[in-house]
Amino acid sequence: MARVADRQPEAEVLEPSPLPITVEQYHQMADLGMFRGKRVQLINGYMIRMPAMKDPHFAALVNLNQRFQQALGGVAVIAQQSPIRVANSQSEPEPDFALVRREDYEGKVFVSSQLFLVVEISDATLKLDQSEKLAIYASEGIPEYWIVNLRDNLLEVYTDPEGSGYLTRHTLKPGQSAAPKTFPNVQIEWW
Repeated sequence: MARVADRQPEAEVLEPSPLPITVEQYHQMADLGMFRGKRVQLINGYMIRMPAMKDPHFAALVNLNQRFQQALGGVAVIAQQSPIRVANSQSEPEPDFALVRREDYEGKVFVSSQLFLVVEISDATLKLDQSEKLAIYASEGIPEYWIVNLRDNLLEVYTDPEGSGYLTRHTLKPGQSAAPKTFPNVQIEWW
């Protein structure tokens, strides 16, 4: 009969799971060239590989950029697919557009507290943009978040952040225009 001391402990079986990382680790990996040729974003501690941009996404990006520049170029700095710094040390999203009042721009990477509008153009990433990114932007207090929903051909406008969500959601169809809350007299024809 085996004594208790002679028994070997059973090995714990570990299931494969992603290992969360911080923004600092994410930047170190980028500095080492680990993302060359890849489009990735850090969302809630996990690197998300972004799909290749297809024609509808690219067309919407170009179209909306022209409209933002024409309507807001004199009063806002408009960053396209650039990282934004958020208080959440586990995320560094790169929205398709981030807008800051020109007088609030400090010549550095945007900080979430400076932003008055963030826009995502969504086709393959629609669920991510409607859930995790929405929660990040709302919890950071970004006053307005637009999703150009290419799947349903709608513009989703979220305003009034509270906690990890927005209190107000409006949808607009093609032919309708939207006005950022910060500049209510400026109409943007989104499509």
